[in-house]
Amino acid sequence: MDEEACLASLRSGYFSGISDTPPTGSLADKTLVHLVQGNDLRFWTAVEGHLLKSNFKRAKELLHVFVEHYTGKRAYPLTGFHS
Repeated sequence: MDEEACLASLRSGYFSGISDTPPTGSLADKTLVHLVQGNDLRFWTAVEGHLLKSNFKRAKELLHVFVEHYTGKRAYPLTGFHS
């Protein structure tokens, strides 16, 4: 499920998060916070898992969507490359 959430956020443009508006504590806000926080960690964990299983095709697909997201935004990822 985490991998699919990452892919959906990359394709929808909210992988890097959304506004800094604090959540109200409602169930909808808690769900939103879960979907937009920690995407970078979930993404790299999924890529690493596929590489360790020698599932190179799937890892390549994930990386392709990641690159499309950031080139579409004309931005450089701020996290994930330093660890």
